[in-house]
Amino acid sequence: MELTLDLINDTEHTLPEEAEFKRWIETALKTAKYDKPSDVAIRFVENEEIQTLNREYRDKDKPTNVLSFPFEVPDF
Repeated sequence: MELTLDLINDTEHTLPEEAEFKRWIETALKTAKYDKPSDVAIRFVENEEIQTLNREYRDKDKPTNVLSFPFEVPDF
């Protein structure tokens, strides 16, 4: 399985190691029987920013724990 992972930590919190994230994501993809090359970006932000994003993209003016945005490369 080919996995490219981009972790961005815009908080003051310490995160687990990148290898740990890769293991978790690979396990989830294998469980879903998804074996295509994958690019995953995870950005960690503080409550104020996640609330702004939640308001902008979901019209909900409160913090949330996860926002996800799918992306598929169009066929050329």
